[in-house]
Amino acid sequence: MISVDAARALVLEAAGAAGPLEAETIALAEAAGRVLREEILADQAMPPFTRSAMDGFALRATDTRRAPARLEVIEEIPAGRAPEKTVGPGQASRIMTGAALPPGADAVQMIELTRPAAAGGSAAAGSSAAAGSFVEIMEPVEPGQHVRREGEDLARGARLAASGDRIGAALIGLLASSGHAQLRASRRPRVAIIPTGDELVEPDRRPGPSQIRESNGQTLRALVGAAGGLPALQPIARDDAEALRLTIVRSLAQSDILLMSGGVSMGDYDLVGDALISSGCRKVFDRVAIQPGKPLFFATRDGEGAELVFGLPGNPVSTVVDFLLFARPAMLRLMGATQCEEPLIAARLAKPLSRRPGRRAYLPATLRWDKGSLEAVLLPSMGSADMVSLARAEALAIIPEESSDLPAGASVQMLPLSGLTRT
Repeated sequence: MISVDAARALVLEAAGAAGPLEAETIALAEAAGRVLREEILADQAMPPFTRSAMDGFALRATDTRRAPARLEVIEEIPAGRAPEKTVGPGQASRIMTGAALPPGADAVQMIELTRPAAAGGSAAAGSSAAAGSFVEIMEPVEPGQHVRREGEDLARGARLAASGDRIGAALIGLLASSGHAQLRASRRPRVAIIPTGDELVEPDRRPGPSQIRESNGQTLRALVGAAGGLPALQPIARDDAEALRLTIVRSLAQSDILLMSGGVSMGDYDLVGDALISSGCRKVFDRVAIQPGKPLFFATRDGEGAELVFGLPGNPVSTVVDFLLFARPAMLRLMGATQCEEPLIAARLAKPLSRRPGRRAYLPATLRWDKGSLEAVLLPSMGSADMVSLARAEALAIIPEESSDLPAGASVQMLPLSGLTRT
């Protein structure tokens, strides 16, 4: 049995040797979940011009030093229309958020701190003032206030993204704003999924005596898709050595990664390890010091098709934990990602925890704010078969191998589940 860190290092080493997958040119609309395979530079500065950050009035800051100040409104500038007039002393232009700052102006006062200047009285604060009228600026502004300067975020030619970056929604928006409608990315890995066990029936069937509905394959299909892969869920494989071997051989030829669920423990009907070896796979390890998920069979192979093979435990929580810690990073490395680990966050335990040390534990938890800090509330769990607890979790609390008794308030690392379990 090897440690979590040693196992993950071996998996990533093997995935690095097997990849990266071929790059292809894709539309930006198809990029979510992919890994970028080119460097992308900004084709223009960001922002591309100096503009207003508020709805209000563009003006000269010096004219507001003795606020309230009465200024002539010379123009209205909506977003998308270029200013036509220069703001001079005692003048202002009505301006909308995102509109270009007119010549002569060096600041913007937000609409809430202005009011029309009218003969015989004054209107309510926040009212609009049309061109040809006057506005009263009720508080002074400093030069540059509520203004976004050209290039203050990024200069033209600066690097927007590098090869190996994972492509998420924010990067897609950044690339769109810089005019990159196409890009080079790794193709999605093809991931075959084989659930195993005579006790399993399809989800749409009513189980008979001693049977259960197959769920791990459905879960893995969702996890693979969320991680950027192309899942191919295979029919349930029965506990027959030769039939299992033939299913494995066929699936290996059609995939980049093979995930199997169940049949990796030490029982008489746990046939997956031997079937994988007889199919040409080389065992790297078959036990990891982790709770849950200890019986994890990882293998590699040469030749066409899948080079990375995971025999995941049959208990559903173990399957999810092992996928997140080992199979998902392998998928990302195979796609050429430079960052394959998910960022962890720190929280403190809401209640004390007592456990047997020796294996690193990943325990379902919810998160809440309490007195200005993030608190982890461990969920009651019946063990590695308790999908109810996992489905309600927001993160996994990581308890180090050597830890046994942890008091309430102890700091722990958390692996966010990022919407993979809760809706």
